[in-house]
Amino acid sequence: MKKIFILLVFIVFISCNKNNNRFIINAEINGLKDSLEVYLFNYDTKKVLDTTFVFNNKFSFTGKLNYPAEAAIAIENSEIFIMLWLEKGVINLKSDTLSIIKYGREQNKNIKGRLINKIAIEYDEEMEFYYSERRNAYNKLNDSVINQIEYEKYVSKVYDKSYDFLIKKPNNYFSLSKIFELKSVLSKKQLKEYYKFLDRDLIQSPRGKALKKFLARKSLKLRDKYINITGRSLNDEIVNLSDYDKKIILLDFWAGWCAPCIEKIKKNYHVIREKYKNKNFEIVSFSLDHQKSVWKKMSQELEIGWPNFSNLKGFGNNPVQIDYEIYEIPTSFIINEDGIIIRKLEYGDNIQVELEKIFSREE
Repeated sequence: MKKIFILLVFIVFISCNKNNNRFIINAEINGLKDSLEVYLFNYDTKKVLDTTFVFNNKFSFTGKLNYPAEAAIAIENSEIFIMLWLEKGVINLKSDTLSIIKYGREQNKNIKGRLINKIAIEYDEEMEFYYSERRNAYNKLNDSVINQIEYEKYVSKVYDKSYDFLIKKPNNYFSLSKIFELKSVLSKKQLKEYYKFLDRDLIQSPRGKALKKFLARKSLKLRDKYINITGRSLNDEIVNLSDYDKKIILLDFWAGWCAPCIEKIKKNYHVIREKYKNKNFEIVSFSLDHQKSVWKKMSQELEIGWPNFSNLKGFGNNPVQIDYEIYEIPTSFIINEDGIIIRKLEYGDNIQVELEKIFSREE
């Protein structure tokens, strides 16, 4: 009898644990037609997790998950697109079609979930003002360097305010995911400070392990050998940084949308190229653009005639940017004939003076 009792307790315990991993989404959206198909998909992988149909303005999803995940709900033949976090427990959504279409992400406040969704909504509400500032600055973008520099200022402000929020509410999967998303624009010091707040479960989660692995990456330091970069030129030819071995290289990271980069190239690079044309020297530009058209247009305007290549993976999660720990552009490196990094130069540094120091030693 005692053995039977223990077995029943064990079965109940296992059953409870299984239920603890379940999520339920109950949605009521007025204005929906019956029989419309509804899709739930993982926002990161874009994989469809489940489908269902509308009946009496309602639909629901149930499922299991090991860790919270950012997801989206889309409805056929409509403009409705709802972002939310899948988390254990019941998630309720009540709204109407016009409000969702008109106000978009602002309607997330109508999602009633547990901790993760509450923090996600709070984050969106706090960040909306800074997103709005950035949007306004973006809408004013033109060929004016002043407007572009102003835009970059608001981009940096968004990153700073995001970190300020996340470091105050660190120990949850939403904040961990956001920090990981921002890992390439935050400093290692900021990431390590955040990581200290994580509990054991979050450290052992997929995002926690990925952040730990990222922090453990060996940082490129002065006197280190460069890491090779592979990309394609504007003519779609494969280019490697190693193609320029045995030369003094000015490796420049830039982008066609980056006003300070453009200013720096205009002011310095043609002068430098002419001055050292008889030296064993090469400028090599690597674009952190995402759109080839933007990169091509600005390359032509700047009359870039030196090696200029890209992987078109943009700025943010570009593996090259991560390898070289680039948190802002323009950033340049001077590499000697042995492939050793001897200088790291940022926007305020004087490239011409630094090159003069190097070449004067050789004479």
